[in-house]
Amino acid sequence: MTLTSWTAPVRRAMAGACAAAALVTPPAHAAPRFDLVSRHGPTSVPAGYDVAAVSGNGRWVAYVVRPGGDLADGVDVSTGSETELWVKDLATGTETKVATGMCCGDALTFSRDGRWLVFDDDKPVVAGDTNNATDVHVYDTRLRRLTRVTDVRGRQLEKGAFAGVVTADGRTVVFTSYSDVLAKRGQQAPPCAVYKYSFATRRTTPVLVAGQPVCAFTGEIAVNADGRYVALVSMEPLDRADGIASQDVYRIDTVRGTATLVSEPRVNQNTEEHSADPAIDGSGRLVAWVVFGAGGSLGPTKKVMLRDVTSGRLVPVHTGLLGDATPMTDEPALSENGRWFSFTETNGNVLLAEQADAHNVYLRDLTKGVATATRIETAGSCAHASCYHPASSGAVLSGDGKVVAYLTNVAHADGDDDSNFDVYVYRQ
Repeated sequence: MTLTSWTAPVRRAMAGACAAAALVTPPAHAAPRFDLVSRHGPTSVPAGYDVAAVSGNGRWVAYVVRPGGDLADGVDVSTGSETELWVKDLATGTETKVATGMCCGDALTFSRDGRWLVFDDDKPVVAGDTNNATDVHVYDTRLRRLTRVTDVRGRQLEKGAFAGVVTADGRTVVFTSYSDVLAKRGQQAPPCAVYKYSFATRRTTPVLVAGQPVCAFTGEIAVNADGRYVALVSMEPLDRADGIASQDVYRIDTVRGTATLVSEPRVNQNTEEHSADPAIDGSGRLVAWVVFGAGGSLGPTKKVMLRDVTSGRLVPVHTGLLGDATPMTDEPALSENGRWFSFTETNGNVLLAEQADAHNVYLRDLTKGVATATRIETAGSCAHASCYHPASSGAVLSGDGKVVAYLTNVAHADGDDDSNFDVYVYRQ
């Protein structure tokens, strides 16, 4: 896969193939399908969903369901219902409740085969959790067993852990922690550090750059398929190309212990931009992130960027509706195979653009090498009267990009009879 445009010989070959194909009636393509995943809540009261994950093989979906009404610490005070984490096997339709009494259920990620689900939560959802801190949890869908990431001796991390991400190959969990028990004997623990936990060896080791632990400043981590490359946000200039200590995205090579600046280098202190929310493909070659800026007289800006770390090429990601005058783009996600890219875009400030909808999810085929994308839903598709402002967000992709799990208040299936956000699976 490459972000560069096709070479002349490839274009000529494709032109010949297209000419030959014109003599044959093309096969009919199946229409995209929307499947409602979140068909129930913890009670009969209205519920909302705001985070989801899909396995690389497209079979498993996880989501957090929050009760409606007056919430206090994850509990609806009027009904007593609590926030829950559910897993659904799309092949069999089986649904399993993983945890109850949660707070957040953040950073959901699956291994490629769907066996391992990793998430963060600061509530004691497993026995023996007494550290009063956020922990990284691991759910085994095969054995239906929930555990926590601990230190090498099985002790809980006294300051907890967060931003847990499981690799696609299911061998490693990468996370951030402030815990002192993870520091080597006689070594002072850094304020925070990124660690790799191996399922095979049950060992936890720090991610090092030039022999020193590194910290994910915002707690945002993305990891490639085998765990060699970690994309994170750092305030420290880990690469000489970074002229100042600012909030930048780096790709860490955990084998060589090196850091590559992915976001645009800055050489002065006057910049008003900072980078966050990294995403990475399975090979570790492509890294995407969000750039926030003050925006001057036009107000704050937010844009998604994509870099091919091998070639250095930098590409802005948007729908192409405004050319390079990118509207508000957010929530980048890459498929493991590096072909498909999803993001959200807000065109509400653009005259007549997408009927002034809110966040919309778009898909871009990176093999086409163009700065355009396709919206997965038709404009103005909000059917019920209470849904006056259709919005979709939070898309995550299967390994081949053909299955997209996302959140929307648009009703695409029977049984979705309110304007709350629900979890849907979109199939190309």
